[in-house]
Amino acid sequence: MPLPIWEQNDTNTQHEKHIDTCTQNLLAIGAAIQSYLGEHDDYPEWLSDLHPEYLPDPNLLLCPSDKDEGQSFFSFNEDQKMPVSYDYQFHPKYRKEKSLQRDVYGDVIPLVRCRYHRNQDFECLNLSFSYEVFPSSGIWESTPEDLYGTPEKAIAALEAGLERQPYKEDVSDLW
Repeated sequence: MPLPIWEQNDTNTQHEKHIDTCTQNLLAIGAAIQSYLGEHDDYPEWLSDLHPEYLPDPNLLLCPSDKDEGQSFFSFNEDQKMPVSYDYQFHPKYRKEKSLQRDVYGDVIPLVRCRYHRNQDFECLNLSFSYEVFPSSGIWESTPEDLYGTPEKAIAALEAGLERQPYKEDVSDLW
């Protein structure tokens, strides 16, 4: 039985609030990563490395829609030091692959991903390497128009990225 309309409106309002809070969390994480990067000349291994020096409030590492309180969807993404809702795309297991992808796609690719808003028009809320928040499908590589805004811009950006790629045989590993 569907929810009465007034309960649907309350649920939608709650989802919107969670997305707004999650967006602010991602932007705070991005600012903390930038500070970390400025001091260490490298990205942190895990998002928990940002706490407490660069990200004093540990609650910023938890999405308000995360009912599991920081247990990752994928065990290989799970931060070993503390509960973190967000999937960090530059942890040690992903670093080489993401560096290659970044060479082709640029700084628009996800650096941090939130998968807790699946009931919306998108599957993930992302923080890019350029520190912008954007929605996308769960597999962003399948929908590059989410990264660039339009299919035409995606095609132009990918063509330019492939031209810059010095080791073209490595690029096939990205798809």
